[in-house]
Amino acid sequence: MINYKLVQNKSILVANRYRISIEGIGEILVITNNTEILITRVNYVPSLKTTLLSSKELVNKGWEIIFKKDIALLSSKIDASLKIIAK
Repeated sequence: MINYKLVQNKSILVANRYRISIEGIGEILVITNNTEILITRVNYVPSLKTTLLSSKELVNKGWEIIFKKDIALLSSKIDASLKIIAK
């Protein structure tokens, strides 16, 4: 995580309506197709046992997501040249 900052009194709401504390916020660098993409305002929630990617949060940050069979196609509304295919 890049530019990490501790936070207090913040939480996320997960699918079972349980609130989990966020310990920090930062940025992550994703490299795909030889392109570096910086995802900002990423929550650090160490009590989760896996990495979660919120489609709602990505859309709020200017991404468009199309789900097809077993893949997700992501493209940036801000920079049309940024595209990701996730399996």
